[in-house]
Amino acid sequence: MTQNTKELDQKCIEYVVELRDAAYHHDWQKCEQISRNLFRLLAPDNVIHIVVHQLITHLPIFERFHPDVKWSRIFLLQFLDTESKNKVFDFPFYRETYTSPGSQGFTQALGFLADIEKSRRKPDQYTFDLAVDTITLIIHSKRLVLWAMEHPDEWQLWIKSDGRPVKIRSLGIESLTIQEAVRDSWLNIVVEINKVLNIKA
Repeated sequence: MTQNTKELDQKCIEYVVELRDAAYHHDWQKCEQISRNLFRLLAPDNVIHIVVHQLITHLPIFERFHPDVKWSRIFLLQFLDTESKNKVFDFPFYRETYTSPGSQGFTQALGFLADIEKSRRKPDQYTFDLAVDTITLIIHSKRLVLWAMEHPDEWQLWIKSDGRPVKIRSLGIESLTIQEAVRDSWLNIVVEINKVLNIKA
């Protein structure tokens, strides 16, 4: 192992510790920024693995709302098949509209994953930043699901507004349940990063 490799591994470990600490302190903005710094140090395949894992965790939620939609599972399963060489990207990532909580963000995140995969062989800063954007979209989607469960009437008011400004008092207010769910999502990301880095938690 070269000196540069040791220094890189040490820097990754430091970022992982910082990310875990930020998650426990509910500092979501810091979680996002640390992830951007950390992902730029990881191999593209490892970044994609982490992103796919987060999308897989939200897939059952999306399918519960939309049991007839099959393309999301077909698209994601390609990334779990290690023998799959030529992935298919002809899916309606941005062409369909869903009114269930978090579903629009989920399908947009799937589209982000497609873009990340296409740039995997020649990754740049955009590739790694988009990976973090994908993760934050998934976490926000989970937020919306929980918020809609806690405030069903206001959720209906929001989706029926059709882009018109509406006054929703609870929007942006996170209950302890939501805060803990977001925290656990970031901690789950820490676990996946530890796996790709072979770090024992």
